[in-house]
Amino acid sequence: MNKIKASFFLGYKGIIKGNMGTTLLTIAVMTLAFINLLFLSSILLGLVNTMNRQGINNLYGNVVIEPEDKKSLIVNSRKVTELVESVPGVIASSRHYKAGGLFTFDKLKNGQEVNTGRYTIISIDPSTEKEVTDISKAIIAGEYLDDKDRDQILIGKDISGGYEGSFEKESLGGVVPGDEVSVLYENGIERKYTVKGIFNSKFVQSDKTAFLTNREMESILGVSNGAHEIIIKVDESQPESSYIEKFKEMGLKESIYPWNDYMGITSSFTQSFTLIRTLLSAIALLVAGITIYIVVYINILNKRRQIGILQAIGIDKAIIVRSYVMQALFYAVSGIALGLIVMRGILVPYFIGHPLKFPVGDVRLEVAANEILLSIVVLMLAGFISGYAPARKQTNKTILEAIWG
Repeated sequence: MNKIKASFFLGYKGIIKGNMGTTLLTIAVMTLAFINLLFLSSILLGLVNTMNRQGINNLYGNVVIEPEDKKSLIVNSRKVTELVESVPGVIASSRHYKAGGLFTFDKLKNGQEVNTGRYTIISIDPSTEKEVTDISKAIIAGEYLDDKDRDQILIGKDISGGYEGSFEKESLGGVVPGDEVSVLYENGIERKYTVKGIFNSKFVQSDKTAFLTNREMESILGVSNGAHEIIIKVDESQPESSYIEKFKEMGLKESIYPWNDYMGITSSFTQSFTLIRTLLSAIALLVAGITIYIVVYINILNKRRQIGILQAIGIDKAIIVRSYVMQALFYAVSGIALGLIVMRGILVPYFIGHPLKFPVGDVRLEVAANEILLSIVVLMLAGFISGYAPARKQTNKTILEAIWG
């Protein structure tokens, strides 16, 4: 205990009596290294989570129920929705019909400037859909649908064109609310609709989709109380697999899938971003460790004469080594503490109020707890090594070598 106390005393005096500028600079380097470890990784994690949330909030919900035979319908769909909504944790469900349609838009109404495009049409119960997806919140022109609408349609910006869409050349060339479009369905039925609203969800799959009411789609398909899919929103207190298991235990014979099975190419993007994030984090950890080692190593190297004098007056080598390890750990702990304060107290709140504007949505910093823990462990380990290795090397020299170099 006396030796440990002596190590603490020497470490404390080394910090207090040392050059204050050097001490502050060392702590600043530690702080920046820690922030660098978390910052870019947090942005990429926020980007991945934003893309995933867009899929859940704008098209798929958390869980999707489909008929066993993809070419048929879910029969008695209202009973199915009542059944799934009885499960604790389920917020709401919405039944959809889906169809393909050839859209035609005669901009000048004289046949001289006609644009066409084939798009997916999803029918909804508008009032119920508000509880499951955020399409009603994404309206950028016009209005959202009403449950009784029959001759009106809601289209995404990549169908309408003219709203900075990603597929302008494939769009209808500038549809605005109030314009009339003609839709030829796959079963040969053709209907004319007034565009009631245009939305921008910032999710490509939904922005190339049109919405109309279930009442209208049932008249086109000649069916009732059916659905091509039922999407379910849950409170996410449990994983989607847990809800799927409960639905199956209730006797549902339909096919049930989690949202991520439908993400398609977006899922490939998120997997790529996750891989990039892992690689960048690994590189940042290595750079941080090396930076800390170099800073502390130079600091100890400049005190080699002091180490030699301590040895000359009879201080044990182990006490000297431990004192420098404690100094290095002090720098590491100080840097970690300040880094956490900056991240949690300044950067994260700032980006909550001022998110980064990406084409896929607003991205905020999302700091993963396991990454914080890993960063702390790595910096503490780097601090220990950077204090132990050079101090051990200096104490192994003879007293004359340590003092005079």
